[in-house]
Amino acid sequence: RVVDDDYPYWLGSDFVTGNRAQRIAEMLEEADPVDVATIRRMHLDQVSPSGRRVAAAVRGLAAEDPAVDEALRLLAKWDGTLGSDSPAASIYQVFSITLAQRLLRPRLGDVTELYTGQGLTPVIAETSMMGERCREWIDRTLEDPESHWWDTGGGESREEQVLAVMADTVAELAGRFGADPVRWRWGRLHMLTLRHALGTRSPLDRLLNRGPYPMGGDGDTIWNSQVARHDVSADGVMIGPPFRFIADLADLGQSRGQLMPGQSGQVGSPHYADGIGPWLRGDYHPMVIERTAVEGNAEAQFTLVP
Repeated sequence: RVVDDDYPYWLGSDFVTGNRAQRIAEMLEEADPVDVATIRRMHLDQVSPSGRRVAAAVRGLAAEDPAVDEALRLLAKWDGTLGSDSPAASIYQVFSITLAQRLLRPRLGDVTELYTGQGLTPVIAETSMMGERCREWIDRTLEDPESHWWDTGGGESREEQVLAVMADTVAELAGRFGADPVRWRWGRLHMLTLRHALGTRSPLDRLLNRGPYPMGGDGDTIWNSQVARHDVSADGVMIGPPFRFIADLADLGQSRGQLMPGQSGQVGSPHYADGIGPWLRGDYHPMVIERTAVEGNAEAQFTLVP
């Protein structure tokens, strides 16, 4: 939401979660001064406030199964950073969607996938705004041990449901990657493939597409890399910013930017995919604007004549 409750006009009710706005505000309040380096840190930040809330909710819980207990400990001590090498980030993601489905399916049945984020039509099959509301519902429910949602028909408590969901989470991740949690890295679940419009068919896919690349973050982090909220698999569409830009208003010639995959759409060009590595590393190139600087840095010129 871009306005508070005092704003006199209705702007709608469909907003994404406040996670990214909360994290941006936190980083701005901590920064002194707010400069180019500050904005770069913000661009690359992969901390999820929802992740921190889920980690806090499982602290103090223990399980008899050693594997489940280890997963609880990993999540409980996690700081909410969805790094591509983080096993706790994978536990958090699988746990969250499994929890929602376990609590909602007895009541919603086949509508569960739609509420947890599946798109309503084939055109927007990957996501819907209901997934944003579901994420908020998960956070609220986890923070309320007395919520009626915990009882799915057998008188279950919050602790019983959380332990059962964590057992399912461990089974899911162990089935995919093996029993060792070190192998449950988020980047193994959360991968980016850059697909060309003509790369949907073999053999053009091998020529035109790039990836997959392990990715950190999710749809709730400033480093936005959102996939469908109802399914942690990243086989579908990932939504995020292919272009990053930092404007230095004190010296516009010192502004920075980075475009992925590259400046050229020609697969034979050296600039077809040379922006991927720098983008993933968080590097930038100068955004020169003065004519002399542009001409001095020109690699080639393309002249249109009548």
